[in-house]
Amino acid sequence: MRCNLICDWFFRPISLAVTNHMDPLSVARWTDSQDHMRKSLRCLAINLPQIRERCRLSFTNWTIFELSRVPSNTDNLRLIRVGGICGGQSMNLEPIEPRHALEMSLTDRENNVSEATPYSHRSRLGHFIRWCEGKQITNLNKLTGWQLHEFRLHRGEDSDLATTTEKTQMDTLRAFVRWVDSVDGVETDLHTKVLSPTLSDGDNVRDERLEPERATVILDHLQKFSYASRPHVVLTLMWHTMMRVGEIRAIDCDDYDSTEQFLCVAHRPDSETSLKNQSRGERHVALADGVVELLDDWIANCRSDVTDEHDRNPLIATEQGRANTTTLRRDWYRHTRPCEISGECPHNRAVEECDATTHNKASQCLSSLSPHALRRGGITHALSEGWPMKAIGTRANVTETVLSTHYDSRSEKGKKRWNNEESM
Repeated sequence: MRCNLICDWFFRPISLAVTNHMDPLSVARWTDSQDHMRKSLRCLAINLPQIRERCRLSFTNWTIFELSRVPSNTDNLRLIRVGGICGGQSMNLEPIEPRHALEMSLTDRENNVSEATPYSHRSRLGHFIRWCEGKQITNLNKLTGWQLHEFRLHRGEDSDLATTTEKTQMDTLRAFVRWVDSVDGVETDLHTKVLSPTLSDGDNVRDERLEPERATVILDHLQKFSYASRPHVVLTLMWHTMMRVGEIRAIDCDDYDSTEQFLCVAHRPDSETSLKNQSRGERHVALADGVVELLDDWIANCRSDVTDEHDRNPLIATEQGRANTTTLRRDWYRHTRPCEISGECPHNRAVEECDATTHNKASQCLSSLSPHALRRGGITHALSEGWPMKAIGTRANVTETVLSTHYDSRSEKGKKRWNNEESM
């Protein structure tokens, strides 16, 4: 059993490193100076039973820390990162504001995750940052477990917040607090006090999707009134190819083959168009005749002739260069509002007075849909049309297991019917 303790041992702080083995372990002893963690360590061999006995009888304070590798003659020696109790006093933390901590953590993650991940983390953690500012918490050093619980209760007061969303947000917050701990910005191991709800069977399966009938109405409206516009191209690609937001954004004009009728989806992290699944997300996506005709007209007549900062020619471009994900999301939210097509609100709001009619607030419409709902709707529609699950998984870059659990929104009757036909 692995246990890591920092204690007051009589008058001198020491660190005990206990590994998975029952072999004699090393105990590091520091000098009395403030920078004792940086001094050379003198190792003493002590048996595990003796360590346990001394913990019970002699130590007055203890806390658990994250392990980190320490050079040693003993291969299995691991020493904890020091940052907590020292001589009975809490060690000094580095003052850090919540919003500054968020920016630092996102910067730290940029080189290790896909482009969509920092966006998702910023969105999820935005609720916590705004809550901190409302509570006048300007220094995370003073953040407590009780305040974290208070924030969770605050989020739970949102009646529209699904349990799965709450869990995702709290799990992201836990990872954030753990990162702040790693730079001495919060009380050690504070992340263990960030609690998440437990999901019951079926809770982790989202059901929001664009229905085929509504998709047809939206695309027909764009075909008639906004032909070959950026929203028309983007929504058409999302529905017919089932691609992710970041994948559509990442495509260059050179990735489009009009003659062979396909798009090449490529992972290019060095020029800021990484894919969620990195190289595993690379693939060729076949296009129908109508989609090819639309893309040809977009490129020839409507696309801004620009390059991005890496001298690439983005397929989905604005006058400033490659469209960012925020711009694309706004397109989706705007054109999935019912009033955008009918001019009427199904929620009995006065359209001319509704905040959701402004371009930047379209997501506040109760009937607008996220890009993921379009992707899920496209996948469900393809399944309902009898496409093989393997073919859809390859096209949408989703494993069959994930596809079945999270994207297959057909009725049980529909699933059974197609399974029976495939087995014949």
